[in-house]
Amino acid sequence: MATPCRRGGTLNADPKSVREEPLVIECEGEHLLGIVSTPPAGAVPRGVGVIIVVGGPQYRAGSHRQFILLARSLSAAGYHCLRFDYRGLGDSSGSRRDFMEVDHDIGAALTAFRHTCPELRKVVLCGLCDGASASLLYLHARSQLAGITALVLINPWFRSELGLVQAQVRHYYLQRVMAPGFWLKLFRGDVGISAFTGLMSKLHKLWQSRIERLTQNTTENLCISYQERMLSAWASFPGPVLLVLSGRDLVARECVHHLTSEFRGRSHQVLMNRASTQVFEAPNADHTFSNLSEQANLEKIIAQWLSRCVSAA
Repeated sequence: MATPCRRGGTLNADPKSVREEPLVIECEGEHLLGIVSTPPAGAVPRGVGVIIVVGGPQYRAGSHRQFILLARSLSAAGYHCLRFDYRGLGDSSGSRRDFMEVDHDIGAALTAFRHTCPELRKVVLCGLCDGASASLLYLHARSQLAGITALVLINPWFRSELGLVQAQVRHYYLQRVMAPGFWLKLFRGDVGISAFTGLMSKLHKLWQSRIERLTQNTTENLCISYQERMLSAWASFPGPVLLVLSGRDLVARECVHHLTSEFRGRSHQVLMNRASTQVFEAPNADHTFSNLSEQANLEKIIAQWLSRCVSAA
């Protein structure tokens, strides 16, 4: 049983009455362990289930018990929740795999979740970091057979070597260089040479990458990258999407940069601007919402969005 806990100065909506039961999920000869959180008897039935897709290497509890808190909070608001371990992580059997190889794990979890909770009318995938990326890749692999109604994407992982350098230059180095105090410290010798040479190195990498992209077609460019598959799945997904971005997180900045920059001749900013997508920015949150008040705010935002855009639709 969950126990009540105070976070951000307020008491959760009766989390002590949320019921939690283990669920063994069969997946290609292996067994995944999941935990199903069921709404308390007094909660308004929503008919909506949320599968929490973890980012790796993590297991179903999440960093600082983040996914436990999220599942209990949403269940107290009337939503069924499932959090589970991929094969090779936590209490699940099998060999470990990365986020690009868990399509079958997510599919098996969805099947088991619907079988265990037959009252569910809709199912939402909710993922943090490469858990969000895995959710999109699952949709890309399964296409219209995915059986997913909506998506919650928290700081999705879009990292590439070039994207990382671009995000670092734009959101860290340029902010420092534009600050008058930086040059004052540089001339005084208060700024280490390594900091200045670090900027020069990043700019050099950007210049080199642009030259390479103009002069040659590499094998990587001829392949469909995981970022392209994510964007393709997002673009073709007909349901509502909640995109959550932390203000104090480079991964979130990389995501925005990837969506707003021109890639292969086009920008994907339309995905953030279309009516079915709601973007929520948490300016003071870090990557995993480790601050308790930020975690509570995240739970509130997701619950309100689910109520407005999923269960009421």
